[in-house]
Amino acid sequence: IDGGTDSLMFGDEEQLGTPTEDCTSIAGVMRVKSANVKTKLLLCLGFGIDHFHGVCHSLFLENVAKLSKGGGFLGAFSVTQEMLEGRMLVEAYDWVKKHDQDSIVVSSVCSALAGKFGNCHSSPRTAGSTLFINALMGLYWCFQLEAVAGHMPHMGNLMKTKSSMEVMRAITDYRKGLKSYRKPTSMPL
Repeated sequence: IDGGTDSLMFGDEEQLGTPTEDCTSIAGVMRVKSANVKTKLLLCLGFGIDHFHGVCHSLFLENVAKLSKGGGFLGAFSVTQEMLEGRMLVEAYDWVKKHDQDSIVVSSVCSALAGKFGNCHSSPRTAGSTLFINALMGLYWCFQLEAVAGHMPHMGNLMKTKSSMEVMRAITDYRKGLKSYRKPTSMPL
């Protein structure tokens, strides 16, 4: 599960968010070869959160469309504050905050679940930035992991990595070879 949607950046977008963590997770799960693991999924929670890291969400939606063409997008479902899962998420985050930990993603999702909207800051880590807290943050977007990896041309090199530095290098080397990046586009909403 990705907190945010930047794990669906294929690598040719102008801004990738936090690609090292996401590429490490995707490549790591792709490496698992076991008869006990029949299904590999990627779930993204927190549509709009990665604006904080420069991600263009219209490019996320474009990538969802690309995955839809081949059956790699499995749909979406939501969690609300009225659901047991929503209440448990809020309770878990409240516990974590009391122990001096903070999460931009979870604080934003919890704000959205509570009905907050727009530039609302419940985490001191986002001070000075512009957020877009919204009801879509409570959606889990579901994908076949193999389909996502298949849209990442540098996945072969990522699969060979053994450290976060090697993952960063594989991403950087791939991006150096691109003639241009897909530019951010605005959503006509």
